[in-house]
Amino acid sequence: MFKLRHPQSVSSLLILIVTVACVPALIFASFLSKNVIDVEREYSERYMEKTADELAMAFDQEVASSVRVLDALSQSESLRRHQL
Repeated sequence: MFKLRHPQSVSSLLILIVTVACVPALIFASFLSKNVIDVEREYSERYMEKTADELAMAFDQEVASSVRVLDALSQSESLRRHQL
């Protein structure tokens, strides 16, 4: 009914056991690594967007401040008469 197979060497059995044990661990580790990479990418994108928004706000404030200064200077009578 069943044919007896030739006995395998101990080293080939050990290699088979290690391979069977490691493959699921490697699959699980790659799944976890992908998730960590995705979370880190999302965090980095949010951080960069926040930084860009803050820089844009600071730039707008500087431009508005410069416009106010230039507007005040444009009202100066001594500048109009070239009396510096």
